[in-house]
Amino acid sequence: MSRPEKSSDSAARSDRSRGPGPAGTPPDEEFYQHVRTVVDEASTPITVSTLAERLDDTDDESAYGDVHEALYRDCLQTLDAEGALVFDMEVGLVYAADSGDVASDGFSV
Repeated sequence: MSRPEKSSDSAARSDRSRGPGPAGTPPDEEFYQHVRTVVDEASTPITVSTLAERLDDTDDESAYGDVHEALYRDCLQTLDAEGALVFDMEVGLVYAADSGDVASDGFSV
């Protein structure tokens, strides 16, 4: 997974870098909380790529890839199931749970 070009709002990214943990291990609770915070502060919807970029403050493409993979593989699905956010896996968009942009069935309102 290659890193997308930095967005113009990269200055708004958090200075905290939270990785998903060693490759193949699920993210820890601190990572989940950081994801919730970034999604809540974003103008939703936010793409998974943009979310991964904001969570990974390094220029290491493999670290970015690990974060992106952990988001798709574990984190966003878990947080969606808990109702902490809404993850549309088919289009790769993440919405804050209270955004009102997405109905409970996952379709835009």
